[in-house]
Amino acid sequence: MKASAIAILLCLGAIPALAQTASRPSPSVPPTVRPGPAPLIGLGIPVALAVGGVLVGAKLLRRKRQAAGDR
Repeated sequence: MKASAIAILLCLGAIPALAQTASRPSPSVPPTVRPGPAPLIGLGIPVALAVGGVLVGAKLLRRKRQAAGDR
């Protein structure tokens, strides 16, 4: 009974030690690179310019209508 209990404790103690050595990469194997999603480059500036152009155009149109109504 004591021998089996000691064997079980030794196995339970050795399992985490084996797991830690297995998770460390080997120095001869290069690390795996996992690319992430590409950023949305170039989407923000054209959208900002388009929205700004619409807002400026609406402001100019209002000014034109107000100037035409004052005459």
